[in-house]
Amino acid sequence: MTEPKLARILRLSQAISYQYKNSSDLLSKSWLELDSARGNLRCLEMLYDEWLEEKDLEQKRRSKE
Repeated sequence: MTEPKLARILRLSQAISYQYKNSSDLLSKSWLELDSARGNLRCLEMLYDEWLEEKDLEQKRRSKE
């Protein structure tokens, strides 16, 4: 095998190794971001439900007066 081909094989091999590691790191970060977004969505839903309950209670109080 000629040296230019061997050098190209080595460069491509290194590039693939780097891309695989980078992809793996990005996937890990993506899962963390997704988990964080799910937590925020749960909090938002709970706060919204509480807000609706408070709003409903206020309307009931006003209607009694």
